Amino acid sequence: MKLKASGLSAEEIPLASSSDFKAREEIIQHSIHLSELRYGRKFGKVVYFGDGAWDYVTSRKLGLKFIGLDVNQDDKLKKLGAEHVFENYNDAELIERVLKSFGS
Repeated sequence: MKLKASGLSAEEIPLASSSDFKAREEIIQHSIHLSELRYGRKFGKVVYFGDGAWDYVTSRKLGLKFIGLDVNQDDKLKKLGAEHVFENYNDAELIERVLKSFGS
């Protein structure tokens, strides 16, 4: 549904969802695996973008860097400990600086 609304084709990107696995960790791990297969390389670092508490908690469990989106402006991600949280993704330059701060 989200892909359709965005206009992206699921065939163009590696995709894992709750249709594949029920556990969130498995969904993310499978998505990373599919991406590595698609691009023919192992990733040294993975940055997870998310807007829910489960996104942050799961990214921490998996040792992933995290960038949050606080659409409800309720600071839930900040309260959980997320360091990089934005109201929206409109400030591409700032997000790029954060990504660069994670290193390669």
